[in-house]
Amino acid sequence: VARSLEQWFPGKQRPGVEEVLSRGTVSVRAPAPMPRVLWALLVVPVVIISAAATWWKMRPFEAPPAPTPTPVVAVPAPEPAPPTPEPEPEPEPEPAAPAKPAAAKGQLWVKVKPWGRVFVDGKLRGTTPLAPLPLPNGAHQVLVVNEELKAKKTFSVDVRGGKTTELKVVLSEQ
Repeated sequence: VARSLEQWFPGKQRPGVEEVLSRGTVSVRAPAPMPRVLWALLVVPVVIISAAATWWKMRPFEAPPAPTPTPVVAVPAPEPAPPTPEPEPEPEPEPAAPAKPAAAKGQLWVKVKPWGRVFVDGKLRGTTPLAPLPLPNGAHQVLVVNEELKAKKTFSVDVRGGKTTELKVVLSEQ
């Protein structure tokens, strides 16, 4: 190709498009087709591999041999122990005073806007939104903290058994 370009464009290395078109048509030879031998070298292994894979999938399945059963050995039953005399029953203790029924627990539902970490009696119970918290009856100290807003509020709540006490808190930037 370089030789033919030198014939067409003496003294120049790379002609522009306009120069090539101004000289007329240029014949370009198409690459030689791939010989049949090369095609055979490419196609034959693919056919062989495909046939082997198909045979492997279609071969009959042979189940592994069944495990041999473990022999069962008869063990004689142990002789029963001689009966022991029953001890005399002790006299029943006098019934104690009736037990107090367990105090029912109440629930505290803390709702905070925008959000806050909730401490009940000094213990972290989670970050809102929270499900109602089961608490024993009585007074409890609730602390709600939002570090981003630098806001902190403390409340005293009284929880009653079998009831849900709702505490709504709105925190604003300090």
